[in-house]
Amino acid sequence: MLEKKNSWEKQKSETNRAYNAFLTYRNMGALRSLSKAAKEFYGNLYFGKASSKLRQFQDWSSRWNWVVRCSDWDAEEERLRIEQKRKDILEMDRRQAKDGMELSKIGMYNIKLQATDDPPKDKNGNIIQPKIPVSESTRLFTEGTKAERIARGEVTEISGHKGSLKVEHSIRLEDTIKKYKRALDEIEEE
Repeated sequence: MLEKKNSWEKQKSETNRAYNAFLTYRNMGALRSLSKAAKEFYGNLYFGKASSKLRQFQDWSSRWNWVVRCSDWDAEEERLRIEQKRKDILEMDRRQAKDGMELSKIGMYNIKLQATDDPPKDKNGNIIQPKIPVSESTRLFTEGTKAERIARGEVTEISGHKGSLKVEHSIRLEDTIKKYKRALDEIEEE
């Protein structure tokens, strides 16, 4: 079974020279014009024979439907750009949810260290002391949970009297994670 060719690909009886001229025109993007493409394609050969070279481009453009083919190309490029953007957003959401989980894990670990009657001990029998104050641990847990909820598209705060929702989106996680990841690593090593 033959694959259907995209309109921007080389056409069945299109010459290599005409197709390369088309590629020059197509790759100019939104500001493309036949005269600019002809100048770029022919380079120094364009000068002195400008009208004949431009006429050649006009003939090829008309014969091989360059405008339609470029429109199809532009639409495909936009479709691919949007598809990549969606993938990037999904990856960002996954990463930020993971970062939020890590923050809340660090916060909860330190809260548990400080709230237990039977504190954990290291391999030498020494009581493991929290490295982060309880107020900071609570903030880490709260902000981590909030960040995870935002990344997953969940509501983080409800305010107002008639069911209006307010979602907070201003959280800077990377610096906070780096700051407290070392503290968690030190605790787990002990």
